[in-house]
Amino acid sequence: MRLKYRGFPDSPMTARYYAEAGLVVGETYDVAEILEVEGHLMARPLGADPWPGPGHRLFGIPPQGFEPTPQPIPILSCGFRFNSHLMDFFGVLLTRPDGIAAVRALEAVDLPDEDEAFDDWAARVSENLSPAAAEACFDLFQLPVLCDLGVVKQVYLSDEPLPREFAYIGCYLAELARHDIRKATFEESLGRVLYALEIRGFEIAEISVRFWQGTGGGDRLINAPPDGRLIYGTLNEPEDDGPTEDED
Repeated sequence: MRLKYRGFPDSPMTARYYAEAGLVVGETYDVAEILEVEGHLMARPLGADPWPGPGHRLFGIPPQGFEPTPQPIPILSCGFRFNSHLMDFFGVLLTRPDGIAAVRALEAVDLPDEDEAFDDWAARVSENLSPAAAEACFDLFQLPVLCDLGVVKQVYLSDEPLPREFAYIGCYLAELARHDIRKATFEESLGRVLYALEIRGFEIAEISVRFWQGTGGGDRLINAPPDGRLIYGTLNEPEDDGPTEDED
């Protein structure tokens, strides 16, 4: 949708911020609501391509900066999603290819069944784990806390210096507290697993990172509801309550 930028006359700091970003009061821009950031817009000059991504000044604009419209503003995917999965986590981040490959292989391993003997489980996972790694993993999986692991790809922006791909393995601090498991106990067990997987140079610690992650969605147009989904427009502006007593 094309809307005219009217600025933020009531907020000099916000007005200056977007002026420095290149928005000119009175000029018309392509705008769309961001599917992944409900209630915020991204804008681009007419004919420009592509849409701005996370971290760009024209991404996440308050809709009040544009003229009101009675029409629904199109909702587009920015192609990224905000990931806060690794907040209040206890474990390790692995950025080297060998560590990432080890975690990816571990993802393919079935957890032991309830009351399954170690020898039976080790035989089932022998194609993926060495005997030493199987023993260390079995001990870790016997702890009452859930061990969470995975590989994260297409990291776009982060509050930590993360690469575009990394692996993680550990558990949530809340799980340790809920099951009354000491961090030292989990750390020792996880350390044996990493060592058995021939991963070196790791640091097990508390982790709290947030980042944008690519979804491969591109500019997917999401149809607005039949009644129209208005972020800012004449239909959701404050209603006129009528004249006051002083005006009667």
